[in-house]
Amino acid sequence: LRHQLYLKYCTKIIIGSGCTQQRGWFSTDLPEIDITSVKKCSKFWKGNSKIAFLAEHVWEHLNEDEAHSGAECCYYFLKKNGRLRIAVPDGFHPNQNYIDQVKPNGNGLGSDDHKILYTVENLSKVFANIGFEVNPLEYWDSQGNFVQKEWNDQWGRIERSAANDSRNTKDNPLTYTSLIIDCVKRK
Repeated sequence: LRHQLYLKYCTKIIIGSGCTQQRGWFSTDLPEIDITSVKKCSKFWKGNSKIAFLAEHVWEHLNEDEAHSGAECCYYFLKKNGRLRIAVPDGFHPNQNYIDQVKPNGNGLGSDDHKILYTVENLSKVFANIGFEVNPLEYWDSQGNFVQKEWNDQWGRIERSAANDSRNTKDNPLTYTSLIIDCVKRK
């Protein structure tokens, strides 16, 4: 009962958290929370009731229709000026070994369930089409340049990022990065 009450009233939610825990955030995972279904999530939440959602390496496990439904679901439950932070493998990463690990049916852990390899353009479009204001934070562009804007953990810590991933070393600082965007509900 305590778990369900906290799930209902917590305003910052981690989607598809696995074992991820962050202070001030409520961690969720399937089957309890199916972010592709407003109806299923309505068992726990009211519309316009959440301040923030965080989804690190979740959206690549959704097919195109599910990705759209998930974006709609987050939009429905977020308050005005609420934020969804998304991180996914970056399809423009210039290292072919990285791409081979993260592409659908790649050779990396969990990639056998990946449905889409996103780029900053196609991921941003998913959320912009719903009505979100999209702010890319870290990504590789189509020319192979790494773009990184200033961001902090207030809206969720991304472990698989340039600053936080342990695979990134002084000699190889961008070995593993994610495509990271913030999606803000302005209306």
